[in-house]
Amino acid sequence: MFGNCGGLDTGDLKYSLQFTRASSEYMTKALATPTSQRIFTISVWIQRSSTGTYQVILNDGYTINAGSLYFLNTDQLIFSVQDSSDVHSFNTTATYTSTSEEMHIVAVCDTTSCTNTITGTSTHRLRLYVNGNQITSMTASVPPQNFYPKMNASGTTHMLGRLGDGTINYYLDAKLSRFVFIDGQALDPSAFGRYNASGQWVTKTVSEIASLASGTGANNVMLEFNDNSSASALGNDNSTKNNDYTVFSLSTSDRSINY
Repeated sequence: MFGNCGGLDTGDLKYSLQFTRASSEYMTKALATPTSQRIFTISVWIQRSSTGTYQVILNDGYTINAGSLYFLNTDQLIFSVQDSSDVHSFNTTATYTSTSEEMHIVAVCDTTSCTNTITGTSTHRLRLYVNGNQITSMTASVPPQNFYPKMNASGTTHMLGRLGDGTINYYLDAKLSRFVFIDGQALDPSAFGRYNASGQWVTKTVSEIASLASGTGANNVMLEFNDNSSASALGNDNSTKNNDYTVFSLSTSDRSINY
């Protein structure tokens, strides 16, 4: 579960936001001209509410053939990127079926890298980390060097919690905490988390993450979900970039305080 309980050092994930698939809850943000379209990092803490269905954490638009971070209906985690015609993806072998524990996901894209093998190395063009550990058991389609993914393109609409084309829609069924998008940097999990004295992977402090997200990237954002003064305030950016997300169907009652 999220939070800091019983005096244990579990980090400071104080707030979470429940996305409910049956209620079609999601957020959107139109991107500005990026600092570097070819390089970006996604970080999010998530506790799934249900499994066995397609569930999208982040999508780069309305089309089914799109760049996304999502769970398959077989519960593998997928990170895919697309340009105007091609899609390349990183598919984990492992499945993620717990609905009682949070997990920290970091997805990294750096198509400027010279590494073009499917090895799960620290220089691979697509990388996934779960709870601080790099995923090395996977199938992957490697994007060509200097591939320009739409996920960080000017005018792209980020969809947090939804993929849809008007006919088919996949929504998220999970609690999210501290969603971060970093434009122009390929970061490993140590930018967002650390191991505590018990060897548990926990978040860095809110001020550390806010400082990171307030850096040079034009499309940087940090959603802490701390402000529930109104439904729209749930999408407020906690960095200094003012990249607020627009809220759809979510309500203030979907926000919870974890400790």
